[in-house]
Amino acid sequence: MMFLILRKMKFKPLIATITLTSIVSGCSGNVSAICDGLKTHNIFYSERNHKRLLKTKNCQDCQLNGDQVDLSSLDFSGANLSGTELGGANLSDTKLTNANLSGVQFYIRDGGWFGSGTSCKANLKRADLRGALLYQARLSFIDLTSFDLNGANFEQAILSYTKLASTNLSNVNFNNASLFHADLSKANLIGASLFQADLWNANLKQANLEGADLRGANLEQADLTDSLLSNADLRGANLSNANFHHAVLKKVSLERANLSGANLQDANLEYANLSHVNLQRTNLQGANLRGANLEQADLSESLLSNSDLRGANLLGAKLPDYEKSFSIPPKLNGAIMPDGTFYREDK
Repeated sequence: MMFLILRKMKFKPLIATITLTSIVSGCSGNVSAICDGLKTHNIFYSERNHKRLLKTKNCQDCQLNGDQVDLSSLDFSGANLSGTELGGANLSDTKLTNANLSGVQFYIRDGGWFGSGTSCKANLKRADLRGALLYQARLSFIDLTSFDLNGANFEQAILSYTKLASTNLSNVNFNNASLFHADLSKANLIGASLFQADLWNANLKQANLEGADLRGANLEQADLTDSLLSNADLRGANLSNANFHHAVLKKVSLERANLSGANLQDANLEYANLSHVNLQRTNLQGANLRGANLEQADLSESLLSNSDLRGANLLGAKLPDYEKSFSIPPKLNGAIMPDGTFYREDK
């Protein structure tokens, strides 16, 4: 008899725990989210969280996915929404200045990236995100065209395939962010920090990157046609097969960068630092390299027809046989040649 009593006492806390857990789960209010009229299976919406956010303007790690989440035209400046799921939410005209949006998921896909599945993508049309903290936020496929994002922090954020054309991104923090396939054409990136950012195959046509920090960034196959990169820091960046046609790179620092296979035709690289840079098979036809530092650079197999290397430092550089290879040889008057001698053109 005593043994039976002890057994009952032993299991009472466990029974209470199970009962309490069941009650909490039953009251969570989580249901499958509806995105673009389609029911999801693994993406959820919580009515309780929705009401809590509207009441307190704060909700961390909440599930607020789906078409039913209407947060448009509200003031959430300074709010804390860290870790919240907002896939499919309507945030048009919403004020989110200086809000904590770290880890927020603005885009969620139910199912694999390939094959069938439902996507929940937030509507951020005309939302105010100036100064917002978007550390590790997920913004893939979101349209932020022509936004003013001055001072926003996107460190380690995921912005693959995001539309940022003509957007003000001056002084924005994109350190270690994923921006592959992003559209940054005509964007203002003056003074932006893109340290070790992934910009593979990104569209940066006519973008202004003056003074930007691109150290160690991956710009492989990126399109920088007609872009402005004067005084930008590209040391150690991967620029292989990137397109810099007609780009302005005056006084840029490209030390130890990889530019193999890049297109720098007619680009302005006056006084640029290209020491120890890999320029193999690079198209430098008609490029302005006057006064550039190309010490120890590898220019083997590069195209230098009609390029301007007057006054450039080529000490220890590997050069193609420009006298035999090009119909219009490069201009080299006053350049320091690989062997340390000064090149003097015949009068």
